[in-house]
Amino acid sequence: MNKIINFFNINRYPKESRNQFIFNVLLGVVLMLFFVAMKDTTMRQSFINGWFDRYIKMRMDSETDTWTAAQDIIFLDFDDKSFQTLAKPDLTPRDKVAQLLNVAYQGGAKVVVIDMDFSEDDYTPAKKFDGEEFAKTGLERDKDLFDLLEQIKKDSAAQTKILLPLATYADRTIKHNSFAALIDNEKIFAVTPTFTANRVGDNYVRFWLPYLEVKDAQTGEQKILWSIPLLTAVLYSGNFAELENLQAEIFNTDKNFFVTMIKEPFKFYRERTRDGDLLRDTISLQYNRIQYVAIPPDVLAQMPFGTISPSNIGHWRRDGLDNKRIDCRDKIVIIGRADEDCADFFSTPVGNLPGMYVHGNSIASILGETRPHLTSPYKHMLIEIILIVIAAYAFLILSEFKAKCVIFALTPLCWLFTYIYFCATNEFIYLSFAFTAVGVYNFINNIQAFIVGGISFRHFFRRR
Repeated sequence: MNKIINFFNINRYPKESRNQFIFNVLLGVVLMLFFVAMKDTTMRQSFINGWFDRYIKMRMDSETDTWTAAQDIIFLDFDDKSFQTLAKPDLTPRDKVAQLLNVAYQGGAKVVVIDMDFSEDDYTPAKKFDGEEFAKTGLERDKDLFDLLEQIKKDSAAQTKILLPLATYADRTIKHNSFAALIDNEKIFAVTPTFTANRVGDNYVRFWLPYLEVKDAQTGEQKILWSIPLLTAVLYSGNFAELENLQAEIFNTDKNFFVTMIKEPFKFYRERTRDGDLLRDTISLQYNRIQYVAIPPDVLAQMPFGTISPSNIGHWRRDGLDNKRIDCRDKIVIIGRADEDCADFFSTPVGNLPGMYVHGNSIASILGETRPHLTSPYKHMLIEIILIVIAAYAFLILSEFKAKCVIFALTPLCWLFTYIYFCATNEFIYLSFAFTAVGVYNFINNIQAFIVGGISFRHFFRRR
C-alpha cells in the first residue's frame, strides 16, 4: 500500500513536473466548467438531443418497458380513406366520433382519450353522407355524441373513463366546450392536450407536460388541468384522488410531486414559469422526454416502417371499423384524426406524427417508467474530475509518448462507456474531454519546443 501511495505522490517528482501536473488539472477543471455551463445553450442542447434521438431510434423495435406499455394502447382514427368517404367535411362529424367511442365503450376500454377540439358546436347544415338514411344537421350529430357520453356517465357498471381535452386561449382562459356540462371527474374528465419542444428554434416535440394552470372563463378562478398523458396513466394504473389532493399544493407549495403508479411512486415535476412562459431545458423537463416507440405505418412519417401492431390500429369506415379483431378490453383507447388534411401534425425525432400518436407515445413513456434524462451536474463533474486527474497523472508518471497513447486511447473508450452507461440507466453524461485537451496542449508544447529549440527527435520522446 505504501508503494502505491508513494507512486502517486507528486512530491517525488521534479518541481517542473509538479507544476505541469497542477496546470493540467486546473486546465481540465476550467474546460469542464465551461462545458457544464454550456448545457442550456442552443448548441449544447442540439448536441444532446441528437444523441437522445439516436438512442430512441436504436431502441424503437426492442422490447423495452415503454414498448411493452405501448401494446396496451389502441388507436382509433379517421384516416385519408375515412375522410374521402365522408367527402372531407369541415368538422369531424361528431356522430362518427360517437361510433368509434361506442366501439371502445362496448369493448370494455379502461380509459378513452378523445383527442379532438370541441370548442365550438358543430355548425354544419343538414347533410346526408353516403350510407345514411337521412340528412342530419351538425347539432344533431353533436347530440349523438352527447347522448353516448351521458350514457357512459350514468353506467355505473362500466369501467370506461373518458378524457375530454379543453382548449385554452393565449391567456390560458378555458374556451367553451360543447360537452363540458358532462364533466364530473368520476367518469368524464377534463384534460389539456399540451406538449412541447425543448426550446425556441427546435421544432421537434420532445417532452410531455404534466399539467397546465388555467383560468375559468366565468369566474377567473385558477384551476389545474392535468395533461392527457399524466391523467391517462394515473386513471389506468393509479389513484385519481391523489391528483385531486395535489391541486391545492401546486398553488401553495414549491415542491415536486408524487402519484402512485403500478410499480412505484411516480415523481412528476413542478412546471417552472417566468412571466407566464414555461422555462425550457430544466432538469425537471428532461424527465418528461417522450420515447417514441409506437409509430403508425401509414402516416406522414419519415420512418419507412411502423412499430404499432395492426391489431392496435383501427380506422373509421362507413360499414364499421376496418379491423374487426381490435380488442379494447382493459386497454387505453385514443380517438383522433390521422388524415393528411388534419392540422394536428407535429414534427418529432422519428418523423411527422398526428397529435393522437404523440399522446400515445407520451402515455407509454410514463407507464414504462424508464425516463431518459440528463444526469445531475454534480455527478457529471465528479466523473470528469476523476478523468482529468487520471490524465494529469498519465503525463506525470509516463513518458510523453506513452501518455499520449493512453490519453488518445481513453477518448473513444469514454465515448463508448458513456453511451453504454446511458443505455443502461437512461442518464446521459456528456464529457467535455478536458483530458484530451490536456494531451493536445502537451503535444503542441513539445512540438513548439522541438521547432524553436532544435531539440532532437530522440529528446522529444524521452521520459520526463
